[in-house]
Amino acid sequence: MSAQPSASAPLFFSYSPRTQLILHSSLTSAQLFAFLAPPAFLVSSLALKRTSFSIRGLMRYSASGAALGAVAGAGVGGARAGSASDLEVNAKLGQMSLDETLVRRNDYATIGAALSALLTPAIFLKRAPLPALVLGGASVGLGLGAAGYYIEGATKGEPKAV
Repeated sequence: MSAQPSASAPLFFSYSPRTQLILHSSLTSAQLFAFLAPPAFLVSSLALKRTSFSIRGLMRYSASGAALGAVAGAGVGGARAGSASDLEVNAKLGQMSLDETLVRRNDYATIGAALSALLTPAIFLKRAPLPALVLGGASVGLGLGAAGYYIEGATKGEPKAV
């Protein structure tokens, strides 16, 4: 007997339907903020010279950006899920479970986060504390993994929905 869900997002299938929508919204906005935070720090430190550039600052800014994105996404997802009926929530989950691009993008982001969380401390160990390197590396990898999915689709000539 298999424990596969019938109509839910594979990543969060053990949660209630409303919680699944909130978690998905949180993950999606964390991917976006994780992608945008490192360039924002680089512009702030190198071009605008508001702060001095450091690996420690980059990693902390990246981790903070991903965390802020997750919280913002959870708020937006909670507002959407709270105003939707049970039928609408289940329909949305059914649509999400059949969306291969969504699942693949989340897979790329998760793999990117795991690899970057391991590689960043190996490269920059003397430049920042280990927790900052692991969390910052994971957030950078989360954003780059999601972006890499879209870049792969663009280079293969397959249009992807954003």
